[in-house]
Amino acid sequence: MSSKADFDFLIGDWEVKNKKLKERLIGSDEWIEFKAHLSGSKKFLNDLALMDHFVYHTKDGLFEGVSLRIFDPKSAKWAIYWFDSDHPEITEQVVGKFENNIGTFYGIENFNCKTVKLRVIWFNITSTSAKWEQAYFDGNQNQLDNGFC
Repeated sequence: MSSKADFDFLIGDWEVKNKKLKERLIGSDEWIEFKAHLSGSKKFLNDLALMDHFVYHTKDGLFEGVSLRIFDPKSAKWAIYWFDSDHPEITEQVVGKFENNIGTFYGIENFNCKTVKLRVIWFNITSTSAKWEQAYFDGNQNQLDNGFC
């Protein structure tokens, strides 16, 4: 069952290895790898919220993102909000929970002027590492397109 301690593994500063598709939802299999820094992961609001700052350098300049994760003890679910330097408006991205040390979250996102379903999974969580993947589904494909992991 999910708890307000689910994302405690993120607290602190992390060097993050990323891999994302060069283009999403077109059947691409060309991946781009890059390193980023996740910093300031800290709990707030009696440990019901966690916020962090994601930064990496692109060929076009600095990319920054901020995530805010809020736990609702009544539903035992997390709502994750995201905003970044490319899209500075804050939106509820996904909602979900952890079961058996795997966090599964679902939402809807506007991608390239299209509404797509979004799934985020956190897994292989230890005190020194964790993995996550993000996938889109636009209704025209038979399976999810892992656009960012």
